[in-house]
Amino acid sequence: MGRSSRESDYCFGQRGVSTLEVLLFLIAMVLVIVTLIPPILATRHQAAIQECGFRLAVVEEAKREVFKEMNALILPREHRLAFADDVNLQHIDRIAKITLESPWRFHPEDPCPLGGKVNVGETFLDPPSSSEGIKPAKKTAMTP
Repeated sequence: MGRSSRESDYCFGQRGVSTLEVLLFLIAMVLVIVTLIPPILATRHQAAIQECGFRLAVVEEAKREVFKEMNALILPREHRLAFADDVNLQHIDRIAKITLESPWRFHPEDPCPLGGKVNVGETFLDPPSSSEGIKPAKKTAMTP
């Protein structure tokens, strides 16, 4: 009433995997990986560019806040800042406080994810810039 050993071997597929099947599987996996890597790298590069743009937009907004705060609360009327005035170290410290409190939590002089230097701008009118040539993001696109 039992099965013969020959019949049970056939039923349970005990034959193994050939070298050709392993080779075909490896070739298929390499093709899948090679196909997926370029889009993944492009997406990561684009995300880094967007993050740098968002950071520059946060710095630009922080500069506006510092300008308004200095003119409204701190400086007397005869010494108020103009947009063409230089951004000094005291201003950069105040800008850094705002950017460190932002959802991104970064210092305005930290390099962007792509590397390169970040320039806050010489005056309050100058937009911040990156040595990578990235511009600040549009205000409507900024969402943490």
